[in-house]
Amino acid sequence: MKLAFPDLVLPPIHIDLRWVTRKLGMKGGLKEIETQLGIRRPSDIEELTGYDATVLWAKYLRGDKRALDQLVQYNTEDVVHLKAIMEINYQKLADILAASGLDGLECAGNARPQLSRAAG
Repeated sequence: MKLAFPDLVLPPIHIDLRWVTRKLGMKGGLKEIETQLGIRRPSDIEELTGYDATVLWAKYLRGDKRALDQLVQYNTEDVVHLKAIMEINYQKLADILAASGLDGLECAGNARPQLSRAAG
């Protein structure tokens, strides 16, 4: 990435939501997690998959400008929904932590509340 974008400044942390959602008892990829949380995509891209995204990219490379528009919309929904998933699950974890009577520093040690049982 540094070669392609030498001036790119990356955030100091990265959170993989796959592990956060699993800790809260959810399973599956992004689309399945969206469904479990009641997050919906616009109807014109609701059925698209990651494979479809690669097909759209190939169509764009062959000159189909509409394919790029649809791909950008699909990818934008991914980013917007990842933010929503983070916010929803942050609140779920905060609620679990508050109910446990522990603070964040205690949870960083050995006294961790059982999150998977309290998911909901």
